[in-house]
Amino acid sequence: MDRDVLIALLAAAPEPHQACIAALQRGSPFQVFDSPAPARQFADIWRWREQLVQDAGIPTDGWHPGLEVLTAAGEQAVRVGVVQVPDTRKRFKVFLSADASTVVACIG
Repeated sequence: MDRDVLIALLAAAPEPHQACIAALQRGSPFQVFDSPAPARQFADIWRWREQLVQDAGIPTDGWHPGLEVLTAAGEQAVRVGVVQVPDTRKRFKVFLSADASTVVACIG
């Protein structure tokens, strides 16, 4: 996926993900994976990881709202992307529709 396309999708989301957009605009590395899976599977994983991340002292701004949206998506197929913020342990997880045309949720 092209960086500008991902930025545009994040900006067009019902709740734009400004921190993730800013990271991409600053040149943060990112990857979007091709294999979709049910949103429910990702929600289960990231609900568990939320506590681990908090225990490690990593900021989780915007984590919970994104997790709620991902949980509500249930069986909808989503693709996952990761935006790594350089020189930090911060990562944004971007969940896209199966055809990568819309952002379903962003956690980070």
